[in-house]
Amino acid sequence: MPSSDSGNTIARHWELLQNIIPHRRPGKSASQMCSELERAGFPVSKRTVERDMHELSRLFPIVCNHRGTPHGWHWSEDQHLDIPCMENAEAISLGLMEDVLRRIMPQTFLAALEGRFTAARNKLKASSKGRHAKWKQLVRYQPPGMPFQPPHVPAEILSALQHALIEQKQITLRYRSVSATSEKIYHLHPLSLLQNGVRSYLIATKHGERNVGQYAIHRIKHIEVTDDAVIIPPGYSLDSYMTSGAAQFDPGHAFVMKARIADYLKKVLEETPLSKDQKITTRGGAHTLTATVQQSWELDFWLRSQGSALTVLQPAALRKKMIAELKESLAHYGM
Repeated sequence: MPSSDSGNTIARHWELLQNIIPHRRPGKSASQMCSELERAGFPVSKRTVERDMHELSRLFPIVCNHRGTPHGWHWSEDQHLDIPCMENAEAISLGLMEDVLRRIMPQTFLAALEGRFTAARNKLKASSKGRHAKWKQLVRYQPPGMPFQPPHVPAEILSALQHALIEQKQITLRYRSVSATSEKIYHLHPLSLLQNGVRSYLIATKHGERNVGQYAIHRIKHIEVTDDAVIIPPGYSLDSYMTSGAAQFDPGHAFVMKARIADYLKKVLEETPLSKDQKITTRGGAHTLTATVQQSWELDFWLRSQGSALTVLQPAALRKKMIAELKESLAHYGM
C-alpha cells in the first residue's frame, strides 16, 4: 500500500476513534459514519467503513449494537480512547470538573464525558501514593445558593437537539412552558445552547420571527429535526446575546439603582461588585449603593433574598414594587 494511502487510513481511523464513534447506545450505523467521514474530508464507501469498524473493534473496546436496524457501533460503557496518555495534572482537572459538572448539568449531557472521568479516576488511583493524587482530597466545589438537582433531559431529545445545532437545521417541538397548562407546537430555528445554573436552555427564534427567545430543554416533550436550514438573525452571536443581558430571564432595560445596604452586604459587594460602575458611599454610618443593573428576574430574586440588609431607594417604581411584595408577604404570615 502506498504510504499516502496508509497515512490516509490512519487519519481516517483516528477521526472515527476520536470524533465519530459515539459513547452510548444505540450507536451509529456504517451509513451515518460514512456521511460524517465525508464531511470531515474522508470520502469512502459504506463497505470501507464496515471493514474499518470490524478492524478497530478487534483493537479497541468498541461494540456493535445488534438490537436495532441498521446496527449501530459505539464504545463499550465507560470506555474512552486515551491517546496520548493522561498526565496527573489532566486527571486532577478532570476530577474537579466532574465534581462541578455533576452538580449543575443533566446526566444526559455528561454521558460523552463518562469515559474521561473514569480514566481520570483510574489514573489518580494508580498514583495514589503520589502528591498529585492527594490534591483532589484537598479541593471541593461548593455551588452558591440552594443545591438544586439538575432536571431530567431525555437522551433522545438532547441528541436530536445537538444534531440540529451542528447541522444548522430547523426543528419542530412540543413544549410546555412553566406557566402553561398544556403543550404547544413550536417551529424553531435553533441558534445556541446556554447553561444557567442547573438548567439548560435552547436559544432560538420562532419561524417567521426575528426575536430571540429561550426554551428550557427539560420542558421539551418531543422534537423533530427537519431538512430546512436555519435562518440566523443578522448580527446574531451568542457572545453579543450574552453581553446584551438578554440571557437573563425576562430581560428589560438597564437602569441605575440606589439602595441602602447593611454593613455585611457592603463588605460582600466590595469584594464582588454588582456592576462595573458600582459605588458605595458612607455617610453618618449609613451605606448607599449605586450601580447600573439590568431589569430581570434574577435581579428581582436577588433583591428579595437580601431581606432587611437592603432597602431600595431609587428608582421609585422599583421601590414601590418591593414595598408591595413585602406587604403581601407579611399578609401571608397574618401580619
